This record gives sequence, C-alpha cells and structure tokens, in this order.
Amino acid sequence: MSRADGRGDEFLARIFLTRVLEPGDETGGRWVRELGAREVVSRLREGAEPLPGVSGRRWAGLLARSARAEPDRDLAVARDAGARFVCPGTFNFCGHTLCCLRTGCSGEVLCCGRVVALLDG
Repeated sequence: MSRADGRGDEFLARIFLTRVLEPGDETGGRWVRELGAREVVSRLREGAEPLPGVSGRRWAGLLARSARAEPDRDLAVARDAGARFVCPGTFNFCGHTLCCLRTGCSGEVLCCGRVVALLDG
C-alpha cells in the first residue's frame, strides 16, 4: 500500500478501513489500537480467521467490504472534490474530533471513523 507521493502504509490503511468499518465501531477501533491499522487491513485482505469480538457472519461482511475497498481511488475522489483525508499523526488532525463534531467548532470536519476529511475552500 505504499505510495510514491510519500503517504505511508498507515495512512492508506486508515483510509481503507473507512470503507470497511462503520464510524464509531468500538470493536474495529480496538483492533486498530491493539494491532495497528496495517495489521487489521492485512488480516482483512488475506481473509484470515476472524479477529476477536465478531461473529463469523459479521467477519464475512467485513471481508466482502474489504474486497471492494480502494483507498487510492478514494484519495483521488476526495482530491477532485476539494477534500483531503487526515488521521492521527497527520497535520490538521484534531485530537478532539468527536467534540468538534458535536459543537461544530471547526465547521469543516466530516468524520469517517478513524479518518477525517477536511473540505478545502
């Protein structure tokens, strides 16, 4: 998942996960915290045994979503729309995203799970 433009595997993995996990998914969030986004994506891409906390049926649904995830395409669509993704560790990431979403303090934050899209303009 590495990119020539300098965006690393972690960044693309988090964008990938926005297509697979629902925003606020506590189980998926725990996987990312404990294993890292790249490892979670690797297990989803490989069709590995279910990670802890999900049924076989839910894991099958996550695998189906992961088969359709294309983070590079999502980045291109965002760029064409004047948006950009930010995640923990990138410039402009607000560590208080949920607070910002509730209060509207920035007026430009759209939450997509563990990644946030900022609208330029």
